[in-house]
Amino acid sequence: MKTYSGIKEGKCKVKTQVKLQYIRGEGPEFPRIIIPLGISGEVPKERLVYTLMTIQGDMIIHGPRKYVIIGNFSENVSLKIETEVNEREVRLIIPIDFWRLEKIEQMRKDDLELSIEFDLNYLIWNIENKRSDFSSTDKHSIRITIPQSEWIKILKNTGFTDLKILEIPYPEVIGHEKFDIMVAHLNESKSFFYSGDYESAVEECRLAIEPIPNLLPIEKISQVDGKDPTFKDKLDQFCKQHIKSEIGKEKTKMLTETIWSFSSIFHHPSSSKPSKIVNVNRADAEFIVHTVSGIISYLGKILSKKKKIVELT
Repeated sequence: MKTYSGIKEGKCKVKTQVKLQYIRGEGPEFPRIIIPLGISGEVPKERLVYTLMTIQGDMIIHGPRKYVIIGNFSENVSLKIETEVNEREVRLIIPIDFWRLEKIEQMRKDDLELSIEFDLNYLIWNIENKRSDFSSTDKHSIRITIPQSEWIKILKNTGFTDLKILEIPYPEVIGHEKFDIMVAHLNESKSFFYSGDYESAVEECRLAIEPIPNLLPIEKISQVDGKDPTFKDKLDQFCKQHIKSEIGKEKTKMLTETIWSFSSIFHHPSSSKPSKIVNVNRADAEFIVHTVSGIISYLGKILSKKKKIVELT
């Protein structure tokens, strides 16, 4: 992937080549995407000496029928262009923050379409009359397609995400194995979220909540009209036995209702394979992953506290 640009001074033509090298992510202290450009040039031998001083321009994200500028740059090159080809690497840097990441995710459809639009600025030295002048090229563009799979790796390497899974304590009263199942589903939900599969991200959140009534033993619940206890029946019993004493009646009610609502979010929960009610977009999935992460983190803290109280009595 390369582009050429040139300037003319008298009978001389400067030929400059700009080529894209390996794009990578760096972080986490300063999350950024690095776009290295290899710049080389050559010129016929004559009375003018050319030095490529700077490359400057914009970095643009493209979407269906629209685009947005997410950064601009002006980088020093200081490349003396002679009859033999010289080359220098210039690193363009895109800082990654919440605003830029939101724009990128809004614009990209699977693969990331990016372009670099730039011009080159030269210092020209006339050997005969010992005078200098400046000259610039017209705008040039390099179009880049970053596959979705590669974009996910780049973003991961920056150490920056717009979706943070909360720290989740592992209560000793339960043991790691049961909480591992929920955390594994949360991690899967995050992976689906970044790949753009928002419905699967939500489904993983539902699966993360399902084990909650079985985290600790509960008293047997009687059948009603010959029907086995529902998930909500078991959840109510679990919270009544193991949560209410720690946070009180009102908070327990709020927690139970929240867990129940998210266990059936966007689905009919009556079957082992719930049928979908509505489509899920990015904002829906982000809200659900954050909320379910908060629920599980909160449960972990409550049950960790319970363990400490048990040890003191």
